[in-house]
Amino acid sequence: MGVNEPVISRTTLDEDNRELTIDYFVTDGISLTDGAQGKPSYGISVHLSIDGKCSSSSKVDDVSPTKETVMRLLQLFAKNLVTPTSLKDVVEDCIAAQL
Repeated sequence: MGVNEPVISRTTLDEDNRELTIDYFVTDGISLTDGAQGKPSYGISVHLSIDGKCSSSSKVDDVSPTKETVMRLLQLFAKNLVTPTSLKDVVEDCIAAQL
């Protein structure tokens, strides 16, 4: 299981004029989902830096068996500036919307 270079990086300023950089990563691993156990799966990791210093990060493993699905989610998350704090809830909402 590993984390590569960020797929997407977004930089913005907050209300205090601090530079916020949000890095979005694809992670790879082995599925733990019933029926797919042991097969490759992909997840998402999000890192937030404030003025160049790591502030927080979050990771959700086993989001999808296809990298393409995770890449589409990353593009959507970057467009909407999903942060580490909201990552797990947003992933759950996206999965629930697909059901």
